[in-house]
Amino acid sequence: MDQTGRAAGGAGAVEFQWLSGEEAQTLLPVLFSLFYENMRLIAPIERPYGEEYALWSGEVGPALRKTNRHIVLILDAKTPVGFLMYYTNDETFMIEEAQLKEEYRGKGVMRRLFARLADRIDPPPAYVEAFTHAGNALSIGILTHLGFEKAGDDGGFYRFRRDCGSFLGRCRDLPEKKGKEGNAG
Repeated sequence: MDQTGRAAGGAGAVEFQWLSGEEAQTLLPVLFSLFYENMRLIAPIERPYGEEYALWSGEVGPALRKTNRHIVLILDAKTPVGFLMYYTNDETFMIEEAQLKEEYRGKGVMRRLFARLADRIDPPPAYVEAFTHAGNALSIGILTHLGFEKAGDDGGFYRFRRDCGSFLGRCRDLPEKKGKEGNAG
């Protein structure tokens, strides 16, 4: 793994690991398991696990070969608890997948990850964007809370957008949250 960052959270120290495309390819079943576990709880999944995996891995696998595509694995005690898949180009920082187990949500894990990304994505592109299923009320609420605005509707999926520099700056500047585990921010 090419870079690691540690932060407190969940039941222990949360670690961010930037995966190479090859590493991500070998972890596709693990990444999909995190995706499926979350999505079946918060957004409609209409196909059985095997069919959904075939579709998902058929799209994600080839995408990982692109040099501007990145996956950050989120680990707690070496156990995967989430991941972020994104790409950047001259105009956009595109959040393709942001998955985090329920017990880690609301503790600032993703905010800290985005703060770390602020140092890696410099200078920032003009916009940060994310797509979400129209039925995914949790993601819509999070994106709206973070200042994203609905910028499009594409066949049951919404595209959200906001200024990238201010978004990354906000993530970098927010104070750490304190939780019952101590510094859980």
